[in-house]
Amino acid sequence: MEIIRQMQERKDLTERERNIRDYLMEHPEAVISMTAKQLGEVSYSSTAAVSRFCRKIGCQDYGEFRLRFLSELQSTEGGQETTTEHFVIQLSLIHISEPTRP
Repeated sequence: MEIIRQMQERKDLTERERNIRDYLMEHPEAVISMTAKQLGEVSYSSTAAVSRFCRKIGCQDYGEFRLRFLSELQSTEGGQETTTEHFVIQLSLIHISEPTRP
């Protein structure tokens, strides 16, 4: 199932997970540069809630979710010149620049 459609159709999301989904649907472009912690903050949830949301949607972690979500956005926005490879490169660079856990 497509990740965006699954996000819209899931009925078993908690209030925090719905906050995350709603933020993502209203600001899809923000995902490319946002960490799980930042997404948790702007959606009034937490990093743990973001991780649970990603697993519930069928991804192993936030990194996989980001790749799949952005790939779907790119494929649904036919006129956009940005390629999936471009997203992967950007996400790889973002991942490299993110601080590791202590």
